[in-house]
Amino acid sequence: MAFSTEEIKANLTEFAGRWKVRKGYEKGEAQTFLNEFFACFGPEVAEQAVFEQHEAGGGFIDCILPGVAIIEMKSAKEATKLAKHRKQALDYWERSADQESGTAAPPYVLLCAFTKFELWEPGRFPGAPVMEIELDELAAHFAAFSFLFGRAPMYHANDEEVTIEAVEELARLLTSLEERDEGSAGERRSFLLQSVWCMFAEDTGQINDLGFTRILQGLVDSPDRSSADDVGGLFEQLNNPSTERSKHGMYANVPFVNGSLFAAPTHLHLEPEELKLMRRMAEFDWSLIKPAVFGSLMQTVFGPDRQHQLGAHYTPEAEIQLVVEPTILRPWRQRIEALESFDEANAALNDLHEFRVLDPACGCGNFLSVAYREIRRVERLLLDRRAMLAKVEGRPESQSGEASCFPLSNMLGIEIESFAVDLARLSLWMAQWLAGNEVDLPERTLPLADLDGVRRADALQTPWPEANAIVSNPPYHGSQNLRGVLTTDQIEYIEKEFGVGLKDLCVYWFRRAADVMRPGDRAGMVGTNSISQNRARGASLNYVVEKGGVITDAVSMHKWPGEAVVNVSIVNWAKEPDPVPTEFLLDGEDVAGINTRLQESVVPIEEYEALSANSGRSFQGPIPVGPFDLSLEEGNAILERDDANYLEVIRPYLVGIDIAKDPGQHARRLIIDFNVMPLEKAEGFPEAIRLVRERVKPIRDKNPDPRFKAYWWQFGRPRGEMRAAIAGSSRFIAGTATGKRFLFTWSDITTCPSNATNVFAFEDDYSIGVLLSSAHGAWAQSEGSTLRVDLRYTPTSCFETFPWPLPTAKQRNEIGDLAKDLLDIRSKICLEKQIGLTTLYNQVDEGAWQDLAAAHKKLDEAVARCYGWPAKVAHDPLEIKKRLAERHAEIMEDPDSYKPF
Repeated sequence: MAFSTEEIKANLTEFAGRWKVRKGYEKGEAQTFLNEFFACFGPEVAEQAVFEQHEAGGGFIDCILPGVAIIEMKSAKEATKLAKHRKQALDYWERSADQESGTAAPPYVLLCAFTKFELWEPGRFPGAPVMEIELDELAAHFAAFSFLFGRAPMYHANDEEVTIEAVEELARLLTSLEERDEGSAGERRSFLLQSVWCMFAEDTGQINDLGFTRILQGLVDSPDRSSADDVGGLFEQLNNPSTERSKHGMYANVPFVNGSLFAAPTHLHLEPEELKLMRRMAEFDWSLIKPAVFGSLMQTVFGPDRQHQLGAHYTPEAEIQLVVEPTILRPWRQRIEALESFDEANAALNDLHEFRVLDPACGCGNFLSVAYREIRRVERLLLDRRAMLAKVEGRPESQSGEASCFPLSNMLGIEIESFAVDLARLSLWMAQWLAGNEVDLPERTLPLADLDGVRRADALQTPWPEANAIVSNPPYHGSQNLRGVLTTDQIEYIEKEFGVGLKDLCVYWFRRAADVMRPGDRAGMVGTNSISQNRARGASLNYVVEKGGVITDAVSMHKWPGEAVVNVSIVNWAKEPDPVPTEFLLDGEDVAGINTRLQESVVPIEEYEALSANSGRSFQGPIPVGPFDLSLEEGNAILERDDANYLEVIRPYLVGIDIAKDPGQHARRLIIDFNVMPLEKAEGFPEAIRLVRERVKPIRDKNPDPRFKAYWWQFGRPRGEMRAAIAGSSRFIAGTATGKRFLFTWSDITTCPSNATNVFAFEDDYSIGVLLSSAHGAWAQSEGSTLRVDLRYTPTSCFETFPWPLPTAKQRNEIGDLAKDLLDIRSKICLEKQIGLTTLYNQVDEGAWQDLAAAHKKLDEAVARCYGWPAKVAHDPLEIKKRLAERHAEIMEDPDSYKPF
């Protein structure tokens, strides 16, 4: 999987710093340079690279990423003379296509002289590079290279900086107007939006000689005049539908704009300093504004808790592409590549012009703006393909060259906040001109297109319009917060309408999308990562699949960079697709299929019931609910007292981090544990009960749980069933509840496990051998959930559903012996090197401690044989999961035959 945005930027900054001081010789350093460059984006990028491939026309291509790009390297001294090397690079590109074998030329060409890059899309723009980038600008323009890891490039991502600066100035103006109480809040919002469009239209030439800047300058020069008259008069003219337009004066040649933007022209008076500020804003090049982020920045300006550090309060376009690219762009590109005749291309163009996109939580229109621009790029690609096919078939040039335009009104949105709707429409109107200009498909943009399809409504209480693609980032409110953010009526409506109880709010968007989609429709949505986990999966992704959805692309966990600090899952699916997809992408990797847990699987929905024979064997550790724990020094001081046998109630307290980091996996503190003894018996340990009465009781007295108050000296959740299960044993298996990997170790019966530790009621070597095996590991990783970025082992889902093998006595002994050997090797290394299991296994992953790796391999294969599998299955997690699922089904059909312990 590619690195995160932050990681890529950091990697490129470091890379540029290294190579800035090197000579950069073409022959000696080109391959090293490119390998290090590719590695900045993720390890899988470099794996694609083929260096010095012989070219049919003679010579060698320095590097080719098959199906992606051709890279031609030159020495650093050629950085100022790259233009003379373009022909060579483009010749290589042209000759890389092979019509007989159906091999198309890669879409991108990179010409590089170490300190300077030229990026080309010769199929679309053969006359000039689409971007030139200096070495030290790589981090700022990293999104231009997104094609390296399968995403659409963004050549002018730095335009976000221009957008931020412009919006910051707008914020200053708004603050000034508010302080003077000039106009109502609604009038102030409308005034800024109408002014923004005028400045944008002036810089993009949509209105000839608009004179907005001239009007502002006149107001600055003539303090006796008022913007309420002059600017307000301009807005009136822009809203005037009369065909008779003034040919002279201040409003000469001002056209009718319409589009609801000027339906209520605003007349606000600006003071001299405000006029000067507005005049400075008019100097910005508003043609560089990015509609995809402009709206959300403006909403921040007008929000109730607005901040002027705006850079942290919008979603970067790279994140939006994670939804738009798989749902809209890639399917259309694949269709275009498969076109074989002019008639097919014409039909595709007609379909494109009927293609409708809906964002049912559109906010300020970020997703819609990006989706619209990508569709216009598709339109350009399709028109070029149609023209090429017309030429091949000998069709008249005019037949393939008619002007064509994707309707802006095909972009649909639903948003509950009225100002956000206004912003979404403004962003789309801006995007229309910018996208048409980018792909050289100019169109008439005035009067502004009717965008009534972007409307104000509660998306969960209004019908959704039909659309071919749904792209959205619904609200992130968790189920536990809904009663605080929704009204009682909304809660009652949701419970009645959807019938699945209270879930994370985004769940209902997934369900509604699944309900309204038609066969062949696609959707891409962002949700809280709970949608793939136990508490919400059944109501969201399972429902999507049950309604005919096939998940084609997903990011299982992603830190969303917007205002909400939250980990999300991104899911793209098609409803009843024809043909059925054969390619799937999960976390940037090709996989055999994706299930609703957002894991690789050929089974779309995997839900497993607990196996009755597994019950009573695995537990979460006790939950103290209060400061019962003691430092080693404090606890040992109590143990030395002679007024009671404190060993009965002062116990080693094992937490997950002890298992992960302590060399002996031992507890590193103590705890007062009265188990379930009555208070009168607990009083027999005077120093221990004194500390609990002093530290814990005041806290528990305030707790609303009546049991916690009444039994303040006992743990909140003492886990009596766990204690009964391990009673009489000399040891038990302790496991980490969360972490990068699940770790298991033996723990002495005198130890008190924490709630961050799982307890397994076994004391035989065979059982810990199975828990340590790849079979159990594959199942646990699949059935577990996540806590932030860590895996979480839940006994009910990971252990109670796990189909244990049914070994012979010989197999049981073999696995037990192998487990003992493995733990002996592991313990020796940890104690000698004074490292914990986390450090140890990180080193094993890097190739260290081959004897330990070999011991795991032997154990894994022995457990596989115990199931009756070939040894190689032990090293294939997907195959393990498939076979265990089959075994689980067999057990459910005949539970009496399953007696694993």
